[in-house]
Amino acid sequence: MMSKEEKSSLSEKTEYEAHAGDPGSDRPVRIGLSLKSLLIDLCIFGAVLTVTVFMIFRQVSPREMMQALQSVRSKYIYAGLGMMGIYFLLQSMNIKRLTAVFEMELSFRRALKYALTGFFFSSITPASTGGKPMQIYYMHRDGYSVSKSTMALIYEVMNYELVMALYAVTGFIFCYRQLTVALGRIRFALIFGISVNIMVVVMLILSIFSARTIDRLTGILVRITSVFARKKAKAIEKKIRQTAGNYEACAVYLKKNRSVMVSTFVIAVFQLFAMFSIPFFVCLGFGVDAGFSIFEIVALEAVAYVSLVFLPVPGAVGASEGVFVLIFRIVFPAGLVTMAMLLSRCLSYYLILMITGLVTAFFSLLRKKRNLSLSD
Repeated sequence: MMSKEEKSSLSEKTEYEAHAGDPGSDRPVRIGLSLKSLLIDLCIFGAVLTVTVFMIFRQVSPREMMQALQSVRSKYIYAGLGMMGIYFLLQSMNIKRLTAVFEMELSFRRALKYALTGFFFSSITPASTGGKPMQIYYMHRDGYSVSKSTMALIYEVMNYELVMALYAVTGFIFCYRQLTVALGRIRFALIFGISVNIMVVVMLILSIFSARTIDRLTGILVRITSVFARKKAKAIEKKIRQTAGNYEACAVYLKKNRSVMVSTFVIAVFQLFAMFSIPFFVCLGFGVDAGFSIFEIVALEAVAYVSLVFLPVPGAVGASEGVFVLIFRIVFPAGLVTMAMLLSRCLSYYLILMITGLVTAFFSLLRKKRNLSLSD
């Protein structure tokens, strides 16, 4: 039995040690985010957000902004919010399906909780790195296996990144002319961002389904690293081989459940379509008819989103706003593009960040209250 102090400590910390790897392993692995790291990320987020707001208000006065926003037809704003609701419901479905593959009984309510908390921590950490570790943390607190949770989320990440890459590549090919007009030579920077995303997807797929390839790549990486730092090379090799062991176990489960692989892929396609369609509803809200179909808008948004997803700034704040204005100035009139950017980012990021933050805080307080009542 835990003491009152131990229970309180567990509920308050965002970093902890848990047993990972093979069942029965007593090797402690630290997962989650340290409080110090979280505070640093929040400070960076706040600083970048402040600069972004300052730059926006240099271009548009608050009065002009309010006048433009009052002209928006509210039903399309609700439709945009509804798209984000669909996004989270579909992600929850995938989390529930994948955890079931790894023999974990998960209610839809809990799957939704993990989807919402994952979004919040992804949004406040550089390159969205904090979401999955914190989902594993919350799953562990609810009594689920760390190793099985990790395997389920490994595939969920791979599936999500694969669909994102497909959207971005398709969008770049079919909207190349529009992107050339909007961006000029800057489009090559977007190509770099999309290429990084594709490389990550390829590495994830190889990690799960091709142990031999990963073994060869590990050998090459270790040989290169050992030229400069032999001790570090050994540590890298050990870490990669431990991680690869989890990925191989993930592949064994998934190969037995190929139908789940297909269904989660299809769900992820609709999930991301819902999020990428938000600028289209902003278009309708402002009454803009620029001759772009919903599929073209989704393609443009996918290119903008994916090119910045690994930017080492929480939520890609600042860069996302700038890229949106550059790309969507071919869709919105010059006087509306900044307003459209603000509304689109609020619907897909800032407002959702507030909601998921409140949800995360609610579940943390609820658990703390439950722990205190159990200790009495």
